[in-house]
Amino acid sequence: MANLPDDNTHNDPWNGCSNVPELDRLHYYYGQMLGPRDFQTEQDFFRNKMKLLNRNLHGYGVVSGLEVAAVNHHAEGSEQKAAGTGDSRPSHVHIHIGSGMALDPAGNELVVRENSACSKIDVWAMLCEQEDEAKCAARCKEHGLTLYVSLCYMEHKHAPQRVSDACADSCSNYETYARLRDCVCVKVSLTQPAGDDRCGPCCEPYSEQCVLLARIDHAFSPHCPPEIHNEVRRPVGLYEPTTITGINWQHGATYDDRAAETFLRRRGLTIRFSRPVVFGTIKPGVIDVWKTDDWQAPNKSGEFACLPVVIQSVQGETTSEVTFKVKENLGSDDRVLIIVRTDFILDTCCRPVDGNHVGGMVPLIQVGSPPNPTNTDCVPAIGENCQQSHSPFRRRESGNGTPGGTFESWFFTSGESDPDTDQDAVSL
Repeated sequence: MANLPDDNTHNDPWNGCSNVPELDRLHYYYGQMLGPRDFQTEQDFFRNKMKLLNRNLHGYGVVSGLEVAAVNHHAEGSEQKAAGTGDSRPSHVHIHIGSGMALDPAGNELVVRENSACSKIDVWAMLCEQEDEAKCAARCKEHGLTLYVSLCYMEHKHAPQRVSDACADSCSNYETYARLRDCVCVKVSLTQPAGDDRCGPCCEPYSEQCVLLARIDHAFSPHCPPEIHNEVRRPVGLYEPTTITGINWQHGATYDDRAAETFLRRRGLTIRFSRPVVFGTIKPGVIDVWKTDDWQAPNKSGEFACLPVVIQSVQGETTSEVTFKVKENLGSDDRVLIIVRTDFILDTCCRPVDGNHVGGMVPLIQVGSPPNPTNTDCVPAIGENCQQSHSPFRRRESGNGTPGGTFESWFFTSGESDPDTDQDAVSL
């Protein structure tokens, strides 16, 4: 490969990829003598190319399946003290990892098959396998009862063979293995694995070599059953797009008009992002607030108007929350539509926010939230089938996996006031 000019070195996408091995393959010819090292070189050529392709084309994360679920299990024998906290806990807590596939940061393919060893895992035994239970209990007391379950790549040697090592002076027998099998192992830890904050996958693997599958809360609590959160996993991809993780109004709800007006003009609407965005990219026209007057009035077409928006300034060049207000009064029976063009909002890697409001799933945050809505009948409901298919793995945030898009949300105002709501509105 020819050397790049000095002034273009910083633009070289392969710059800094010194740890990628050379990809040598065999050149066959008649009469060639081949040994184990030659065949290993042939295997390494294809394996390293496959892993390099996986890292740069697909990234890493969970491809499909691998749902972590609790296994119903009664305590065996007497109860033991939970992690030195003085509370009793069942002697064993078991989980099950369903079949599926993932790619780890090195590019290895992690496959869990049906009826594998992952069908029943003793979490406590796996957490404490490297130390005695007293030390393990002390660590649990220090870190709490939250565990993280990850899937890691490993090679399993099998088919042992007795071979002869012929040398110049003597011959010796030793045992080796004729087969290597790609396998997986489960890692249980008390600390959350670090996330990959790199802007690009490069061609080198990330330092963390396992794929996070789930977080377990109240793992050994005698008072609460374990809560397993599969949504913490990373979907397979070159990077995790920045998303909208919270808004301070309830999407699709109806608010008393006084409360809504005070909320819009004094506290403002707040949007929270999963990671910091560049505040300078939130320019006029990126965020619009529209209202439709008397949208429910019979035999009348509501007037559609764009309200003036004032974006609250922040300290620094980046921010994880954006608050904006409007300077116009609302009336009764108005529909307020918020449009955020996330194609134009860039994160610190200069990538657009993945902002599509899929299914109205972005949750309510309590920062500057208005009083409780007077009516939630218009709140879009996610179908039961969609809830079942998304809830184990999908985080409550915006996005469909593709950067950019348009975030849309709305709420309604009503002249019917609630005394409690009016009281809260005055105190805003």
